[in-house]
Amino acid sequence: MKRLLCIFFIGLMIALCGCESATAPALSQTPEPQILTPLRNAGAPSAKPFASLHPGGSTHAGSDAKTQPRPPRGDPAARHARIVAVGDIMFMAHQIRAAKVDGGYDFFPAFEHIEPYINTADIAIANLETPVAGEDMGFSVSGETLEDGTKTLSYFNAPVELLDALKLAGFNVLTTANNHALDKEAEGLRRTIENIRAAGIHQTGTFLSGDERYLMLDANGVSVAVLAYTSGTNKLTGGLSSSERHEAINLINKQRILDNIASARKDGAELVILCLHWGVEFSESPTTDQERQAKDYIAAGADVLVGSHPHVLHKIDKLEAGGRTGIVAYSMGNFISNMTSDEHSRGVVLTIDVEKGEALTIRASYLPTLCKTVAGQRSVLPAAPSSIDGLNESTAQMERDLRAAYEKSAAIIGNDIVAAG
Repeated sequence: MKRLLCIFFIGLMIALCGCESATAPALSQTPEPQILTPLRNAGAPSAKPFASLHPGGSTHAGSDAKTQPRPPRGDPAARHARIVAVGDIMFMAHQIRAAKVDGGYDFFPAFEHIEPYINTADIAIANLETPVAGEDMGFSVSGETLEDGTKTLSYFNAPVELLDALKLAGFNVLTTANNHALDKEAEGLRRTIENIRAAGIHQTGTFLSGDERYLMLDANGVSVAVLAYTSGTNKLTGGLSSSERHEAINLINKQRILDNIASARKDGAELVILCLHWGVEFSESPTTDQERQAKDYIAAGADVLVGSHPHVLHKIDKLEAGGRTGIVAYSMGNFISNMTSDEHSRGVVLTIDVEKGEALTIRASYLPTLCKTVAGQRSVLPAAPSSIDGLNESTAQMERDLRAAYEKSAAIIGNDIVAAG
């Protein structure tokens, strides 16, 4: 057991190999990031900068014991920032019922085991694929199987308490450009945006009138732009005209994305994170068109591309295009959902560590995750033996499940990934 723990702790940070990126002067006057390989022996755990975001009086407290360490700092005078990103957060009818408590809902148990890995970040991004529009609009319902054997689409809506749990877990940026954005029509889209902002969480991808098309955030002195887009919505209009729909939702349009990347660079973004809800649901790999588009976005000034929608993991590439180098995670898989099959239960936390000195460098790594039912709730677990502490499950079985998730995810993520240890 001690040997297994050692193997997993050494293997926790899995590095993306990297090299120097060239500057794109037409888009930015700031140096482009270099992508470097993390050192194997990480430093001591850092303080958790999200402590001030935890709701006052909460009975939940994050654990410092399992906090993911940051890489050693090469330049002591440099600024350091951490960005993490995860895939789809989906809350279906069963998950909502499981979170019911006296007087409301408590969703934090679904995230308490992964919280230490999220709460190390200055910016933590997730794709919220569930409207949060109020109980009066009806909570999530699953699709129905028709007489001909086809299944209708599922339409989602979660209680506002979900936002409290996400904030407590460490997320401070939610992207809402996805195919479920109009599940509760235009009114549900509007309420979701307002509820997220009222919870003190940044949001982008869907918009109220007059909103900017992307977020500009400060991560410990590093200027970061977050852009989010979707290939479409399940409800085609949600009561909106064509022009209103395009104003309310960032729909994937290549030229529009290129223009927005250029605008973000001109606004001073030193790091550009592009979140795309795209691809083919349940497909095992990106399409050739996605790979082609990814090169264009990296060449135009994006540094990290975070994909979602297929609900399964795809490879992560270190991609070179137009004299630049970026990280492309074509599909991050499900972070949490009620999909219980093996391939739909595995996801990843992508971590980008940034060092800003005379130049800007980034170190990219990932942590596989596994979504399992723990104490009655679907919960996100880091795929490492340390996560079994305190779980009312068979230790041996949990260890086998986590090891299998780790190995399967590492195999899928691809040849650009180097496993430490």
